[in-house]
Amino acid sequence: MTKKAAKENLRELKSHFKKSITELSRFVALVGEKAHEETKKSVNAFIEEVVDAAQKAPQVVKLEAKPGPLGEPPKGEEYKDALIEAVARERKARFPSWQQRVSQTGFPYSIAIVNKIALVYGIMLFEEIVKEYVRVFFACRPGQLIGGSNQRDGQQRKSLDYSEILSASSVKQLKNNIIDRELDRLGHESIDGIAKFFQERMTVHISQDLLKWSDLRAAYYTRNLVVHNRAEMNKYVHDRIKLCPIGQKVTVKSKLITDLTDALTELNEHLYRTVRVKAGVADKA
Repeated sequence: MTKKAAKENLRELKSHFKKSITELSRFVALVGEKAHEETKKSVNAFIEEVVDAAQKAPQVVKLEAKPGPLGEPPKGEEYKDALIEAVARERKARFPSWQQRVSQTGFPYSIAIVNKIALVYGIMLFEEIVKEYVRVFFACRPGQLIGGSNQRDGQQRKSLDYSEILSASSVKQLKNNIIDRELDRLGHESIDGIAKFFQERMTVHISQDLLKWSDLRAAYYTRNLVVHNRAEMNKYVHDRIKLCPIGQKVTVKSKLITDLTDALTELNEHLYRTVRVKAGVADKA
């Protein structure tokens, strides 16, 4: 990737994520003002869009049927689909004639349900921010793909086989394939594993540099509990962050989402600045 392309890519990422975070912030604010008619319409439109996306997904994981191993980081789209499916079931169970109910009440969901949706979306956004900035870094510094630990959880990192190398149409595609593999591996890390990755592979210390890091961790682990353990605190999470006693259910309040959006804003700005420097595309003073 050329320096010019990298600069433009980073600017686009910063703008895109800023817009997404702003939309999430506005959504949370609207939920808090649910008495306003326009607010109700906006909230319902958002929920309808989310549920529609879930119905179009190839596979929808039922939350109560597949909570996942305690503390296991989410994989792929499972956590999103699971929670959205739970909301869809809530709609069907409580409001058989949903459209009629919406016209009467304007707000058929509890604030708690909406906050959970916002939480899941916010952590999805966190993971996307991380992956896309790392992608630009590796595209500019492909030599850094060689560094770092070759093991994760006791498993040897898989190397490219001959068929994967020969099937690549160009060196550029081969590099992109390697980057995609690294990002897939990163996607299975916990938030603390992601912080370690930044420190070891990019010498970026997000756990130390971000003022809102503790808020980001709290939201991340709360999301894990909501999706994988029906919001009940377990030992795995409790050993990492003491949100509440083991066995007690965590609550998803609007303040948690507000703190999360503030943390995402800080993360977006921080990674934009630091990746520009680390990738060697920062403007000269």
